[in-house]
Amino acid sequence: MTNRNPLRSGAIRTLDALGIKEWVKPFVIDLLDFMGVEHAFSRTPEVFEALRRLARPPGAEGPGPRVLVMSFRGAWLVHGTWEALIADGLRRRGARPTIFVCSGGLPEALPGKTPACGIGSVHASGPSSCRQCLQCGTTVASALGLPMLRLDDLVPPGRAAELLTSLGHLSLHELLALSHGGHPIGDYVHNSARWFLCVSDLAGAGEGEAVLRAFARSALLVAEAAPVLLDRVRPDVVLMLNGLFFAERIVRAEARRRGVRVVSYERGFMPDTLCFSEDVPGYYDIGPLWSTVKEAPLSAAQEAQLDDYLAARRKGHKAPFNYWPTLTEGVREVLSSLDLAPERPTAVLFTNITWDSAAQDRDLVFRDMWAWVVATVELFAAMPEAQLVVRVHPAEVRVPGWQTRDPLLPRLVRAFPRLPDNVRVVPPSSDLSSYTLMDLSRCGLVYTSTAGLEMAMEGMPVIVAGEVHYGGKGFTKDPADPAQYAHLLGEALTSSRDPEVRDQARRYGHALFFRFFHPFPIVSENPPDFIPTLTTTDPAALDPGVDPHLEAICRGILEGGAYYLPG
Repeated sequence: MTNRNPLRSGAIRTLDALGIKEWVKPFVIDLLDFMGVEHAFSRTPEVFEALRRLARPPGAEGPGPRVLVMSFRGAWLVHGTWEALIADGLRRRGARPTIFVCSGGLPEALPGKTPACGIGSVHASGPSSCRQCLQCGTTVASALGLPMLRLDDLVPPGRAAELLTSLGHLSLHELLALSHGGHPIGDYVHNSARWFLCVSDLAGAGEGEAVLRAFARSALLVAEAAPVLLDRVRPDVVLMLNGLFFAERIVRAEARRRGVRVVSYERGFMPDTLCFSEDVPGYYDIGPLWSTVKEAPLSAAQEAQLDDYLAARRKGHKAPFNYWPTLTEGVREVLSSLDLAPERPTAVLFTNITWDSAAQDRDLVFRDMWAWVVATVELFAAMPEAQLVVRVHPAEVRVPGWQTRDPLLPRLVRAFPRLPDNVRVVPPSSDLSSYTLMDLSRCGLVYTSTAGLEMAMEGMPVIVAGEVHYGGKGFTKDPADPAQYAHLLGEALTSSRDPEVRDQARRYGHALFFRFFHPFPIVSENPPDFIPTLTTTDPAALDPGVDPHLEAICRGILEGGAYYLPG
């Protein structure tokens, strides 16, 4: 918070000295908002007090498993809340959790932007400071009385200063090749830097080298701390968010060196759900579960449950983001808008966000997603009897603060000043229904989009060009190279919908949506702002035997094995 008024600063100090600042602040904010007075106060999230009411006094530490819970980004308050509640749930089941938090002081990714840790993007106009982020993280853990270790507890100040001022002489390519303590730092920070800049190619971004250097400096500090952290906590298991960002990748690698289990988690496709894995759940790998259900027909109740969820998805509901506040769904309207000939076979291609973790480093058939799009347009240029619709991902423009700086349309125009007559492009801002496009199409083309699974659940032939969790499961077409991709495309355009493909894909979809994703009803995410609230402050809510979902999560973390709900 920035205090521009000395009188106000003195008033705040007085309220603080009296111990009533946090009690008075909401009333002051309400009054200033009502009067239309601009101010720099921020509301204290209600979740802090709710967590305090939920807490139980910790008992004597027992001999249970030691669990290191990595909670590195306090400004991601919903994640910090999930992590703290799971840690307290583990403690109530006899475990000994320790929360690992950042201590601030990391370099800015760019001047005036968020720190180089991964809590925000280049678009952030009011970046979270290290102080604010640290305060959120420590307040959440302290509210539940959880033991904590900070980054600055592990690296001496002089050594930290040395690391954070290094690397000034390294070029972009040298930074990408950087290693420290046996960790490929350049590789680890590459994804984080691209994610921050919202681009897929750092070399093509003017700020790419500066951002990569800032993230590399942060990573050096974490790499220096990681072995000390593992030595001090001596965990039996580590819990962390997805394992795809640099800090988690470093701690994960250090734990694996020592033979320590690492459990990673991610939010599910539906709000207020989580998934867990002892690999990387960002890939949503349910291979072991799939092997047990792929031959088992769904029951009538399971079919209905899946149908209800898919019907909600068609409207943009039951998802963290609603990309379509308005929808044009009518077949005639869509055909007319795109000037499509209904009698000609049509393929619909769904793109991804190039820098998102769903697409980064998932290249199998083509060099990258962009090469796949270009190759597909060129194939249709030689097939005038067929039509291609390219549906650009709406998240390119529709998620505030994460708009892509690597948009597909300008690149497509540069590659094809005149598109083939049989190719249509639906821009990311369009409200044309993706599901109506699926209904009108003979086949689907995807890189890693979930749309591929949805089309397969309708029995459509779906060709998968990237590495995605549902690929290779028997209900998609999975080319090995561009030549086979072209051959499969020709076949798919003359194919009919296959009931066997439909049934297999629906079995997979039900297993993914309703057995891999765990409801976590104690926390409401509250999209799109994601300021969490608790649904209960009953201290018994985290006790053993009360919440079956928390019970299954804690059992999996402590004992290992599958993190699947019963069928």
